[in-house]
Amino acid sequence: MGKLGLFLLLIFNSFFIHGQDSTLSRYELLNSEDTLVYSPIILDEFENYRFKHRDFNASSGNIGLPTYYLDSLFLVDYNGFFNGYSNSLFSKDQMKFYTQEKDLTLLQYVNGAQSEQYFRVLHSNQFGKGLNISFDYNRIISEGFYLNQLTDNTHFNTSLNFNSRNSKYQLKAFYLISNLKVQENGGIQFSDSADENLNNSDLLNVKLSSASQKMRSQSVLVHQNLKMVDSSIIGAIRLIQESELAWSWKWYKDNGVTDFYQNIFYDSTKTFDSIHAHRFRNAIGLSLFDNQLKLKYEYQYHGYSQDSIYDTLYTSDFVSLQYRNSFNRFSFDLMSMIGLSGYNSGDYSSSVGLSYRIDSSSTIRLLASTQSQSPFYWQNRYNGNHLVYSNEFYNEELTRLGVDYQNKKYKGSIGIQHVIRENPIYFNSGGSSSQLIDQLSITQFSFNKNFKFGNFYWNNIFNYQINSNDSILPLPSFMSSHTLYYENTLFKSNLLIQLGATYKYISKYKGYGYFPENAAFVLQENSNLGGFGYLDIFFKFRIQHARVFAKLENLLGDQFQPDGMMINDYPIPGRAFKIGLSWALFN
Repeated sequence: MGKLGLFLLLIFNSFFIHGQDSTLSRYELLNSEDTLVYSPIILDEFENYRFKHRDFNASSGNIGLPTYYLDSLFLVDYNGFFNGYSNSLFSKDQMKFYTQEKDLTLLQYVNGAQSEQYFRVLHSNQFGKGLNISFDYNRIISEGFYLNQLTDNTHFNTSLNFNSRNSKYQLKAFYLISNLKVQENGGIQFSDSADENLNNSDLLNVKLSSASQKMRSQSVLVHQNLKMVDSSIIGAIRLIQESELAWSWKWYKDNGVTDFYQNIFYDSTKTFDSIHAHRFRNAIGLSLFDNQLKLKYEYQYHGYSQDSIYDTLYTSDFVSLQYRNSFNRFSFDLMSMIGLSGYNSGDYSSSVGLSYRIDSSSTIRLLASTQSQSPFYWQNRYNGNHLVYSNEFYNEELTRLGVDYQNKKYKGSIGIQHVIRENPIYFNSGGSSSQLIDQLSITQFSFNKNFKFGNFYWNNIFNYQINSNDSILPLPSFMSSHTLYYENTLFKSNLLIQLGATYKYISKYKGYGYFPENAAFVLQENSNLGGFGYLDIFFKFRIQHARVFAKLENLLGDQFQPDGMMINDYPIPGRAFKIGLSWALFN
C-alpha cells in the first residue's frame, strides 16, 4: 500500500495545480479523417478497462485469454489465424491521430486478484497547430484463477499527424505492435467425484500443463494526400497515397505426454507449430469535391508459411469507390470495392447508409451491405502436430440489412438487423475448419434505455437474437445488461462520485469449446452454457483530471463450478477485487 498511497498523495497534491478541463483528447480515425472525435474525462464505463471491451463477450478465463463476442456476426479479417486471440490485437482501425490543444500524458494502472495488472501510458505532443506525435503503451499481466493461465501481453503504437499551414499536404503515419505470451491449460478437468474440492481453484486439474502460445502482430502505415486543385465550382481535388507493411507470427508448443489431443502426426514428445504471414499494401487514388467522392486502386502482396510445409505467395488487385454527402437533414454514405485479379479476384464488398435527422435530438439510420470474401489461406490449409487439414472452400457471403432509431433527449435507442451468411466457415469439434454449403440467418433486436431519477441513474441494454441454425452458430438468444448507480458532486463540485452495480444476464446456449493448437473456437455438444447472471459492484470518483475506481467482480457467481461456463470446460473467473487509477496531465 505504500506505493499506492504515494500515488494517491501525488494526485491529491496536483488537484488544485491544474485547471479544470473536461476534454481529454481530440483525434481522428484513419477511415474517418474528416471527423474530429472529442474524448472527455468521464467516469462512465471507466471501470471497464479490458482491452477492446464489449458489453457481451465470452472468455476462456482471465484478461488476455481468448475471447469472442456473443453478438458478432461478421467475417474474419487479415489476422484471423490468431482465431481466439484476434480480439487481443491492436488494429489499424483503432489507430488515433491526435490534434491536441495541450500536450497530454495519461497514466492508468489497475491491480486485481491473481496478480492481475494493467498499465497504460499515453502521451500526445503537439508541435504548433500542424504536427502531433503520440504514443500509446499497454501492458497486461495476469496469473489467472486456474493453473497454467498466465498471460503477458504488450501493445504499443506511435502515430504522426501532420497538416501543412494551408492544408495542401496532409500526412498520417503509424507503427503498431502487439506481443502476446500466454499459457494454455486446455480447460478444467472436472471429475465425477462428489468430494471434489471446488472451493479452491488451485486443486482443480487442468487438461494441459505445459502448453503455451506466443504471438506477434506489427504493421507500419503511411497515408498522405496532396491538394492539386481547389476550385469554387468543383471543390478540392486531392491525390491520395497509402502504403502498409504488416507481419504476423504465431507459435504454439507443448511437451507432449497428454491424451488431450486425439492425433499426433509428427512427434509424440513435443509440439512446436509456427505460422508466419506478411502483407504489403499500396493504394493510390483521388479525392474529389472536398472529400465527398474517393476513387482508389489497391495492390496487395501476401505471403504465408507454416512449419516449412506451406510456403506460398499471392497477389490481389482491388478498385474501390466511396461517396459521402449531406443535404438538408439527410446524410448518405456509399462504399463499394471489388477484386479485379489475383487470389481475391471476384471478391466484393458494398454498403450503403442513409441517415435522417428528425429533430435536434433524434435520428433514424438505415444500413444495407453485402460481401463476398475468398477464404484466407489458413482457413484452407493447416499442418500441425495434432491437426492437419486441406480444403478448397467456396467464398463466404454475407448480406446485412439494418435500421435503428436514436433519441438523445430520452436517452434511448432501438434497432433491428437481419444478417444472412452463405457458405459460412467454422471449426468442428476436432479443430478442423469446415464449411456449411447452405445459408444461415440471424435477426438481432436491440433496445437501450437510460433513466435518471434525481441523482440515480439506471442504464439498460437488451439484445435478442433469432438464429436459424444454432448448431453452426451457437449464440445465446437473450442478453441484457443493467447498471444502477448514484452520482453526485461534492466540495463545490470538485469531487464527482459514482456508487453502483452492474448486473448482466446471458441465456442458455450451446456455445463453443476451444482448441488450443490453432486457438480456434470449435463446436461442442458436451455442455449447455450460460443461463446465469453475474453482478459487479463499483465505486468511482473523479477530481479534476484524476479518476479512481474500486470494484468487486462476479459477486453472485458460484465459485469454480462446471455449470458456470461461457466456453466449454472454462469456468468464469471467481470473485475478484480490483482497483484502478487514471491520471491525465496537461502541459
